Amino acid sequence: MVGPDAVVAEMTGAGASRPAAATPPRDVHVARLARGGAAGLVGAGLSALLTLAFTVLVTRTLPQQQAGLFFALTSAFLIAYSVASLGVPTGVVYFVARYRATGQAHRVPALLRHGLTWAVVAAGVTGLVGIALAPRLATLLGDGSDASTTLVRILSAALLVAVLNDVAVGITRGYDTMRPFVLVERIGRPLAQLVIALVVVALGGAGAVAVGTAWVLPFLLTSAVLLGWVRRLNRPSRAAAERAEGAPGHVDRGAFWRFTGPRGLAALSQMVLQRSDIVLLGVLAGPVPAAVYTASTRFLVFGQLGAGAISTTMQPRIAALLAAGDVPSAQRVYRVATTWLVLMAWPLYLLAAVLAPEMLLLFGQDYQGGVGVVVLLSLTMLVATGCGAVDVVLTMAGRSAWTMGNALAAVAVNVALNLLLIPRLGVFGAAMAWSAAILLRNLLPLAQLALSLRLHPFGRMTAAAAGLSLVLVGGLPAAARAISGGSSVVTAAVAVIGVLGYAAVVVRKRRAFDLHQFSAIRRRRA
Repeated sequence: MVGPDAVVAEMTGAGASRPAAATPPRDVHVARLARGGAAGLVGAGLSALLTLAFTVLVTRTLPQQQAGLFFALTSAFLIAYSVASLGVPTGVVYFVARYRATGQAHRVPALLRHGLTWAVVAAGVTGLVGIALAPRLATLLGDGSDASTTLVRILSAALLVAVLNDVAVGITRGYDTMRPFVLVERIGRPLAQLVIALVVVALGGAGAVAVGTAWVLPFLLTSAVLLGWVRRLNRPSRAAAERAEGAPGHVDRGAFWRFTGPRGLAALSQMVLQRSDIVLLGVLAGPVPAAVYTASTRFLVFGQLGAGAISTTMQPRIAALLAAGDVPSAQRVYRVATTWLVLMAWPLYLLAAVLAPEMLLLFGQDYQGGVGVVVLLSLTMLVATGCGAVDVVLTMAGRSAWTMGNALAAVAVNVALNLLLIPRLGVFGAAMAWSAAILLRNLLPLAQLALSLRLHPFGRMTAAAAGLSLVLVGGLPAAARAISGGSSVVTAAVAVIGVLGYAAVVVRKRRAFDLHQFSAIRRRRA
């Protein structure tokens, strides 16, 4: 295996006199994945902490009724802007990366104009409909009060800037840079939401409308920053378009929407999968169960954002590799990324499952009813993360219609089980529905990818990472809780020992897990 110095030399252009074969391409791709993934992981960690802090602020300062109202309406907002974006954020990632990889950068500006135009129109129409139907939506999703109606109108008015924010993030990812995504989307917006909410609460605005306004206002700020960043990144493509002969402004609308349309439905399905249970709980069981369920699932954000960080870095790279027909390198990137995801996410989910009662105390005694939710969903996410970013790979391979079908099937299962189980089992019924949908959403594309492209994420590295997490981070504290009769102190102490032991083994075996690629990044920066 090539050492870090060779990887750095290739990435920086140093040592140009060395033979090209000195650095195998597959290690170059892994090194670049590490560079983007490291930035994404830092941003994901900070974003998860800020998101958790915001949730704690809501549950500690608002009555459960108001907290549930806030969570239900903001979840509906996230679903609405997924509808309005039409899949354009993912479409621009795919086509910008593909055009740049195949020497067609001159086609990027026309592509962006086309995608942005449709997204803006859709977002504007959706926002106007939301404002017009605000009283009815407030009755359906909330308590029908004036406060609910006002919050629905505020969120509807913000749909346009939220969609622009999402599309701009997609464009920067297509240019294979992580800085805008990490600094603005992952850190800047959650930080602004938390700070503004703290100021609002300090000034006496402890209500769903005030906190909801604080939550949505940063979209306006971040969309402006991201669009400026896009303009700067797009300068070389605009120059290439001006130099191009013929019709550089031509957009293959059919190809764009054949990919983006199904992916838009898939992205919507993913958001519905993540948020519809909160909305349905609010409708079928009331705001209080919605508040308990939302708080109980906040710990999953840590693992999910980590997965998002790695997936975001993989997306343009997998698209470029598969467009070039380099399947072996794509397989290498997929497997290494899955190993890193298991190394990072499995300890978090195992700790959440073992320490669920203690962790929920963060939100207050009224939220202890969500212990079963935390345990079930944490164990489910072990399976999901073990599949790696399977949906990203399938999509970047051009199978967006398959992705759409998988997503719609998962949503159908989720909604049907929610309607069946929530009236009977409340928050745990919603957790069971989400668990079933998550498993379907990951295992189905995993089988499709293996059968169609012979790509899969499994290898000795992934198995070793999973086994290490299960024994040291999950098994030891679970055994300690059973032996000690449920002692929180003993369980937490053994969990700390297990985590330290896990970290020591990972550091010692870092080359086996390809973690030495991150050392190459540090040397490059030095």
